[in-house]
Amino acid sequence: MIRKKGLPGISPRKIAVIDDGVLAVPLLGIFTRRIKSKTRERDDLLPFHPYVQKKKLVVYVNCKPELRVAQCDVVLRLQLPEEERQRRLIQRDHDGAERFRRTLNSSTEVGIQADHVFDLCVVEAHDLYPQPAAQPVFPTLSLIVNAGPMIANWTSCAAECC
Repeated sequence: MIRKKGLPGISPRKIAVIDDGVLAVPLLGIFTRRIKSKTRERDDLLPFHPYVQKKKLVVYVNCKPELRVAQCDVVLRLQLPEEERQRRLIQRDHDGAERFRRTLNSSTEVGIQADHVFDLCVVEAHDLYPQPAAQPVFPTLSLIVNAGPMIANWTSCAAECC
């Protein structure tokens, strides 16, 4: 959604989202080119630098960002019930069931140096149907790097989510 709709004060064309080692960049205004660079080595997203240099906001999505990035401005830990996470992974990826099993008991600890850490609920209508505190949740990490002052207003709203 961030890549497609943007954020207040930041148009979608000024945002880069790297999800699962893939960056989608517009090509001729009507096509999308996918730049892939999957590695488990720390490279601080160097293969994507030519494509993100003029962006105001770079979002890196990964459940273990510390394997690839040394630091960032903001870490957003997105939380949802395990059943919903499993359903989304299976729907999204051909190996979603296996990915769910591999990450079932992963640590929720933030393993990267960040200026700010926020926990956000990703359950639709979370305010109408709050999840019990004892229900297991698994955070996936979304990292916003090089966000600068543009993130300040957005984070104050995001912190009110749950």
